[in-house]
Amino acid sequence: MGRKICQKWSLPVLALERDKNLVRRGKELAAGLPLSYRTVDLLESVPKLPKSATICALHACGDLSDIAMHTALEHDLDLMLAPCCYHKRARQTWSPKSMFLTSEKVQLEKNELMLPSAWMVVGRKRRVQLRERAMRYRLGLTAFLESHGVYGQRFPSVPRSVFSGSFIDFCLYIEKKSGFVFPQQPDKSFEQIGAERARKVRALGLPRLIFRRGIELLIVLDRVQYMLEQGRD
Repeated sequence: MGRKICQKWSLPVLALERDKNLVRRGKELAAGLPLSYRTVDLLESVPKLPKSATICALHACGDLSDIAMHTALEHDLDLMLAPCCYHKRARQTWSPKSMFLTSEKVQLEKNELMLPSAWMVVGRKRRVQLRERAMRYRLGLTAFLESHGVYGQRFPSVPRSVFSGSFIDFCLYIEKKSGFVFPQQPDKSFEQIGAERARKVRALGLPRLIFRRGIELLIVLDRVQYMLEQGRD
């Protein structure tokens, strides 16, 4: 985003990032642009910003969006904010900041805050396809193990790249990674069983669609109302 701003408007940009590797790579890509980087964890401290600065927070996860908002209010800076991943917070619950919603005693739990981020249309087409395939593969392997009397077997975390391969490749990876020896090699028919189970899981999750967008709008509108109450427009 910083490079795009520099390229389009020729404005100086200060990019704040806690990952040293990303900072190093960013500096390499920013050669010749009025773009500087600073390694900082914004969850711990916010550096002093120029009085003329505009805060641009794209995909500001959880607490980061509130930090951006409070920093803009405290130093009277302009703010462009696109929050996401509302559940990535230090606290287990979310409470409103605006006087209107505070008076209504609204409170959301972390599992409720995860609903907007779990929306399957969020993300690139390729990523959505891999997410669907991951569910199909995992449920298919579970069906295979249950057919041999193995229940409740946990699977290790799997890199996204593994789901680019076949169902059999996924099963062999899990067997090697977990150290659990399968009764026999799974066959491809269990992938179809996994697909049917995944369809049922998605169907059971449909009622949650009613609340996903509503929860996100509630959070965003609360923050907008709070900014208005603080004299911002």
